[in-house]
Amino acid sequence: MTSRKLMRQVFYSLETTLVSAMEKIATPALKKKYIGKAAHDANRLVLIVTLSISFIYVSWIIIPLVTALLPLQTGKIDRNDESLNAAMYLMWTPQNYTEYPKLELVLAFKCSTIFFGVLIFATTIVLILVVCSYLTSYFKLLSQCIQDIEELYPEKQKSVEGKNNDMNEDTKNNGQAELKVDILASNVKTLETRDDLIDILQREESVDEKRYTYLRECTIFHQILLE
Repeated sequence: MTSRKLMRQVFYSLETTLVSAMEKIATPALKKKYIGKAAHDANRLVLIVTLSISFIYVSWIIIPLVTALLPLQTGKIDRNDESLNAAMYLMWTPQNYTEYPKLELVLAFKCSTIFFGVLIFATTIVLILVVCSYLTSYFKLLSQCIQDIEELYPEKQKSVEGKNNDMNEDTKNNGQAELKVDILASNVKTLETRDDLIDILQREESVDEKRYTYLRECTIFHQILLE
């Protein structure tokens, strides 16, 4: 697989599977905190690289080109002067390259090689660093989502063991069921009807199902990051 196809696959994964999986577990506040920071760092990195490229173009293309062509235009040197070949960098030249328009083509070739060479190198570095920055933020977001699970879906109060460990299995189950009812009853102010107790039990089971679903989505998100 070529590097271009690999980068295309990475960005396609970021735009589809990864983002959709993140939406299922991350709150807007977490996305703003981690993904927003990654976007800010990426913009700052692009700005730094853009300034660096501009400095390279000025120092490697514009200044050498002006230094070489200005004496030619003022008549201080002629087209046969060897200093023209040294502009920007030395290269093999065809015979009689100082004739028109060979000299202009040589200088244009030098400018284009530096321009596109620096542009391709800088773009590749920026893409790699931006992807690494986003992936790091995604892992931090996943870690924070797992830490926040207790706040989002509090685990129901665990039943304590019965005092009499020698009770038979049926008696033990009945005792635990009664203890669970007592614990649930302590979490509300009043239980006027049997329907109130059933509603509380259903809410407890719903919390367990939500915790399981949330952890499953976190696992899927983690697997997508690893891929």
